[in-house]
Amino acid sequence: MLPKFQQILHVRFEDKLVSNKITKFDDEDDPYLGITHPSEVDSTGDDGLYVRNDHDEGIWVALAHDGQTILNDDESTSKNKENRRGRSILKDVAKARKENRKFEVGWNNRDQPIDPNKTKFSSYLGLVAKTMVPITIDDWKTTPQHIKDSVWTDVTQAFEIDESRMKYVLGKVGELARSFRKQLGKLVHNVEGNINDQPPPKYASIISLDEWTEFVSMRTSEEFQRLSDENRARASGYTHKYRKSRLGYAQLEQNMLREMGTDATYVPRHELWMAARLHATGDIMDENVQQVWDECVSVSKSVTQGEHLPPDQDILLKAFKSPEHPGRVRAVGYGVTKGEYFPRLPRKKEARVPTDEFEAMKKELVHLRSMVEKNNQYCESLRGGKRGDASKSDKDSCPTIIPEGVTPCDLYTNNPTYHVVGRGSVYNQLGDTLHNRPLPPEHVRVGVEIVLDGNAPLPVPNEDAGLLLLDDALGAHVAWPIGLIDLKIKQFQQPNEHDKDTIPTKESVASGNEISVQKPVNLYGSTDKVPYLTFLHTYVKDSLTRQWDVPMPKEIFNEEYTELLSHSDIYEIINHEWLGSCTICVYVRLLYNLLLVPNMWVSRFCFINPIKIGPEYTQQSQYIGQTFIERNQPNTLFLSPYNTGDHWMLVVVNPTTEIVYYLDSLGVNIGQRQQLRRMFDNAIKIYRANKGTKVSKVKFSNIKWTMIKCPTQDNGSDCGYYVLRYMKEILLCSQEGVIPHEYFSTYRLEKYSTELIDEVKQEWCRYVLETIITNK
Repeated sequence: MLPKFQQILHVRFEDKLVSNKITKFDDEDDPYLGITHPSEVDSTGDDGLYVRNDHDEGIWVALAHDGQTILNDDESTSKNKENRRGRSILKDVAKARKENRKFEVGWNNRDQPIDPNKTKFSSYLGLVAKTMVPITIDDWKTTPQHIKDSVWTDVTQAFEIDESRMKYVLGKVGELARSFRKQLGKLVHNVEGNINDQPPPKYASIISLDEWTEFVSMRTSEEFQRLSDENRARASGYTHKYRKSRLGYAQLEQNMLREMGTDATYVPRHELWMAARLHATGDIMDENVQQVWDECVSVSKSVTQGEHLPPDQDILLKAFKSPEHPGRVRAVGYGVTKGEYFPRLPRKKEARVPTDEFEAMKKELVHLRSMVEKNNQYCESLRGGKRGDASKSDKDSCPTIIPEGVTPCDLYTNNPTYHVVGRGSVYNQLGDTLHNRPLPPEHVRVGVEIVLDGNAPLPVPNEDAGLLLLDDALGAHVAWPIGLIDLKIKQFQQPNEHDKDTIPTKESVASGNEISVQKPVNLYGSTDKVPYLTFLHTYVKDSLTRQWDVPMPKEIFNEEYTELLSHSDIYEIINHEWLGSCTICVYVRLLYNLLLVPNMWVSRFCFINPIKIGPEYTQQSQYIGQTFIERNQPNTLFLSPYNTGDHWMLVVVNPTTEIVYYLDSLGVNIGQRQQLRRMFDNAIKIYRANKGTKVSKVKFSNIKWTMIKCPTQDNGSDCGYYVLRYMKEILLCSQEGVIPHEYFSTYRLEKYSTELIDEVKQEWCRYVLETIITNK
């Protein structure tokens, strides 16, 4: 009686019974699993019978009248042709190649092959692995490049595959070649235990004697035997039998989604794992599988009741209570690694400063202390000086040069102490008189635009005009000592010719040339350190106004309305608190005014209102889909800040390509955001239906979600600030509606520095001061 892992396939050929042994392995990733059934016998006429051997998946074996087997080499089936390594091909694939046709292959959102033609594609890769990769190559990484190039060329001549899938195809062929070598390793010894000095008869046409001799030498070495024993012991602990033969997890998931008949685009990993281990009757036949499933049910209930799983863990991983292998993920299938499926959590690295760098920092500290001391002496001289003589209070100070025209400035006073009292502009273009009076010496004409200390007395009061305090001068021109103003002159540096990180500007878009801009980028084009947050705080705490109107043009959120900015919204920024929707929307308005309009990018970017897609609202997908319909142009990116109720993230959609970019500062995998995923998938389907786009059933749910490796936060309150930076950087750096998977090179960081977070806060405060509160 044959062992249970072997089975006899009987094929009647001209009243003769031909038997062929088929070995069945319990390895879910082995592409040659399964038993050949009578339905797989393909009659080709009166001259012979083609039988598909399970381990020769894809190799059509011609059974001659004398019972011998001959592998088809290229398009020839002649028995007289010399046995040599060649390209053996599936019959229907061979026919298609003769007709210059290629088979289409479906791909899921993890870049794994699915229907149509998933099985045919997998079979062909197995055939290529056997016939094109020498068995003497024991490590795919050391395979000569010309072999890999030949493999890729051969596969793409039979199947319609984009070049972006090359990594998957070559990696899968390498895995299948390893599986074939494993199968051959069991044939090194015969049933008596002696070494076979000839290649196995059924592979003699593709394995030369020299190759077999070298292969046997490698497999019988002491080192290989040691590694083999270690691997065998390691694999003996696996007790959860996979029962879906060659179907694979990717296709199993597609089948389950099709049977569900809902808008779901994803099957939770623990459910997929369980489905792959059910018996054909639908029962669980293994006690070990039942134990894992019971644990999955328990963890799932805990999550439903509010338990929070870490970003790098899900229900199945917690149920197993053992880590994932770094090179693969359970119940996902080939081609997806742990780093791709689970987010990489930021590591807190201990700062280590080299000795020479530390010494340089010490010298710099001494220099900075010297500068601070000089500055303190200068400020002290200003406090004790007289008006009009401030610029001469320090013998080492340089005279202030007032440029011609209008220059922004900060206004200071030294009465009673030296401090900033407001902001304005110096007008060096209207002559030397003010209100028909000559300007005092060492004074300039200043227009007061922002008042921070309304009770501060004017340096040169005008009783006739009723201008005594700074509050009286808001919107008026007054005389101000040169030594008590701080000019805000924009300084531009010549860009480094080696700096390849460029930001498109209005001029570069029009001319086709790129203009380098220094990083970090301040949207106001200024690198000054004016404390706008302090200015805003000083203004708001004494203001009688409790809220301000923020008009939102239709071009921003595809609807025109007015946002109400309150004191509490402003204090979210001032106190670095968790941000609300209004604060996010105000920054979106800033981006619209400072980037989209000046650079003519209104058609390139649009925003989704976070208020309209919050958890408390219904019909979110309809709102998003309608916005796509009304505003989309080729490669328009729709930026959508999304709030789960306690966390902000950014979703960016290109409806034209049906690609969704997902940026989460916590690094949580999109698989744990099913509500969010369904919302945007349905919106794309609404847009697709409106445009009349026809998509095959196998591609209907094939919307590609890309998790961007963006900077991640290391606290519980910065998510909103990270979303502000994401939006700003995408507008500045994205090209042709694409966001790189590794994120933009300029901002490829583990986390944002305090300086980068403060940059968006200062921009927000300045915009509120100048545009909303003072209506500049």
